[in-house]
Amino acid sequence: MCDPVLAEDTPSDPVVLRTGQAEDGYLPFLFPMGAPRRGIYVEIAERISDLTGIEIEWGIYPATRGRYLFERCKLHLEFGVSPSWYSEEERANSLFSIPFMSHTDALAYAGPDKGLDNIAVEGQPVLAVLGYRYPTFDFDERFDVDSERTMIRMLTTGHAKLGILQKTVGQFLARDMGVEIAFAQDVQSTDLSLRIHNCAAEHLPALNKAIAELKSSGEIDRIVERYLEPKQAKISP
Repeated sequence: MCDPVLAEDTPSDPVVLRTGQAEDGYLPFLFPMGAPRRGIYVEIAERISDLTGIEIEWGIYPATRGRYLFERCKLHLEFGVSPSWYSEEERANSLFSIPFMSHTDALAYAGPDKGLDNIAVEGQPVLAVLGYRYPTFDFDERFDVDSERTMIRMLTTGHAKLGILQKTVGQFLARDMGVEIAFAQDVQSTDLSLRIHNCAAEHLPALNKAIAELKSSGEIDRIVERYLEPKQAKISP
């Protein structure tokens, strides 16, 4: 049995949709709970709530726990996902909103933007975050690193020339670290949506309407731009 989406049984109570994140977040999309800023996805969620009256409640869950809770409709939403990331079985209990932003991985290098649309990678090692997949990218040599921060350090200290970074993440972290990186060709790009459990399907039209309004007004772009402004407080050493 699915949990009801309503917090209480009385009609006057607000609709509450629950979602989750990892404890460390995923900067700048999600920040750790208690951080001064909450992240791009949380700000978008707040705007959606303003437009729909639907409360979006965040919790901290390890990935496996989050999947378990979503399968049982204890969690109702996932932010910033693509239908292509899920198996047919996982999609069976899900609906997806209209896209609200894109997720682009690109080839990064250190220093100012040189206006390079394409960099030849033949014969060169290319850094990639361990576990991330790039099925259409032809690596001559892939060198895995443990995080985006490690990759940026290696690029900016001359230990490597090229790496694959999610563009928004790379821009944010480079500014946070006080270094400069730039991007050449895109490696892959996908549209990001909300994943909604079937038990909350009745709220999909309202969510779609709010997303469409936020996109057309430029509000989502403005939220992202605020996280990429040059002056950023340090998030970690």
